[in-house]
Amino acid sequence: MGEKDSNDYFLNVLLQFDKLNKSRQVTEEYVTNNIVYGLKTLFGEVGAAFPFSILQLTEESDKILQKNGYRIVLMCPYTCAVKLKASLTLHGSYQGERCAYHIIKSADSLLSLT
Repeated sequence: MGEKDSNDYFLNVLLQFDKLNKSRQVTEEYVTNNIVYGLKTLFGEVGAAFPFSILQLTEESDKILQKNGYRIVLMCPYTCAVKLKASLTLHGSYQGERCAYHIIKSADSLLSLT
């Protein structure tokens, strides 16, 4: 009793950029490759093999501040969550542009992210 049925862990992440760039390509494939690159940079080939998936990717814009970002919901095994969070927090570039990944919330249940 009290055991979890799943070992999945969920992250609500904000990917934020310094400047507005209409030609920037932000798709699930590009974001996945960028996250894998960050994992590989920090943890080597083992880190690049950590399993995760993007459940949601939505654009958020702030025209007044000329900044924009993307809300990302990620799922990964609980055993990889700390390393994934560390990699996201330390990673600072996306297609040659400065960026920042902000962990808004993390939880062991997708319903807990809301």
